[in-house]
Amino acid sequence: MLPSATVRLALVALAWLAACTEPAKPGITPDASVDGGAGSDSGETLGDGGGTDGTAGEEVDTAVKATCAANADLCDDKNPCTDDLCDAGAETGDGCSHAVKAGICDDKNACTVGDTCKGGQCTGGSAKVCAAPVGPCETVVCAPSSGCGKEPAPGACDDGDPCTASDTCSGGVCAGGVKDCDDGNPCTTDSCVKGQGCNSTATTGAPCGDGLTCQGTVCGLPCPTCPTCQKCDAKIGACKADPAQEAKNCGGGKQCKQGVCAGTVFLAPPAELTVEIQGCCGGCFGTMAWSSVTGAGSYEVRILLEQKLVWGPFSETSTKKAFDYLEPNLTHQFEVRACIGTGCSAWKTLAQGTKGKGCE
Repeated sequence: MLPSATVRLALVALAWLAACTEPAKPGITPDASVDGGAGSDSGETLGDGGGTDGTAGEEVDTAVKATCAANADLCDDKNPCTDDLCDAGAETGDGCSHAVKAGICDDKNACTVGDTCKGGQCTGGSAKVCAAPVGPCETVVCAPSSGCGKEPAPGACDDGDPCTASDTCSGGVCAGGVKDCDDGNPCTTDSCVKGQGCNSTATTGAPCGDGLTCQGTVCGLPCPTCPTCQKCDAKIGACKADPAQEAKNCGGGKQCKQGVCAGTVFLAPPAELTVEIQGCCGGCFGTMAWSSVTGAGSYEVRILLEQKLVWGPFSETSTKKAFDYLEPNLTHQFEVRACIGTGCSAWKTLAQGTKGKGCE
């Protein structure tokens, strides 16, 4: 492969310069011919058509080769995918050779990695992977001249402040407007607490229209102190039964019933219930056992099959009761509850299959 025209011209110029500055040989003047005849027109000069010793091109090539040997850098074609060599002994040419080579190279594109030489040209490898953006309002870009970088990105975002709303990206920064915390309640003072968000504080006693005042967060009439099992309805300024307390223990072993702590004595059901099937001969038989309940005077036990009563109910003062004549290989529901003179607790239930040893 010959070097580029620019390199060849440089080599020619250096060769001419060397020829023009070479000291005159003894006995030969610049105008003298090689035969020594004065004034001869057939002297050893370089011209367009050649000379007595050959063509001008051959003389130039010889001089260029000599220059190449003296300055091998003149053969550098600036291509990382060729090996540039100077061979001054070559018969023709400028003495430079450019052998294609393989290997890694740099295609001068900062957005590629793994560049390699292919067919004498540096070819870019795979795309460079840039680090993910740090902020929600940034996007990653790669410029061939400088490599990875970041640019502002538009769109919705979250600035992490609970007191802002409609957060959006602007100029690479996430920001939002002031959040409206007004809950529309005349009996609250609304604000936004930094790091927490909206907060409403009751304005008890403040007027709220139509001659009413704020009772906590409710606009109504002043509330009296309500007894157990009741709560105040501020809209009418009176106590009413509290559904949330219905059937709950209200003290003294009693429970709330329609706003009054005077219902049946409150008892919890037994905490544990076990069933032992002892055999199945002419029907299954076994024993039910349960944990005791403080305050209970007796216990009521029963057995159901498919929601129908098949055994009991029986009253038992101990914590154990034997049963018999249950249909084998079926799942029965065993139940027990604690009782006192005025009522009983909820049922404690256990579903278990009746499978046991047959007749012997």
